[in-house]
Amino acid sequence: MIMIDHLKKVASACFRRENFRPILIFLAVVFFLWFAIFGDHGLYHLHKSVKMRNKLKEEIVQLQNRIQTLKKNKELLNNPSHLEIIIRQELGYVKKDEVIFQQMSP
Repeated sequence: MIMIDHLKKVASACFRRENFRPILIFLAVVFFLWFAIFGDHGLYHLHKSVKMRNKLKEEIVQLQNRIQTLKKNKELLNNPSHLEIIIRQELGYVKKDEVIFQQMSP
């Protein structure tokens, strides 16, 4: 009987509210940190978003450069004298009564 009473006292002492308070605080802190790091708006997603934003900025710069190059090419192709030069160089066209000299390599 004494042993049972002693076990009841020990069990009730273990499960007191004062003993659970540090555990609950610890669990609350762990829960908060988990969501602060891995939650929908946590540090992990913030890092991924910043990384994606930087990648998209680089892609925007590349596309803007490509647009500028294409605009320059469009302007050059709209210029008739330049268009004639391109047609002659790339397609090999010649004017009527024009003689072409080719140098042969030794």
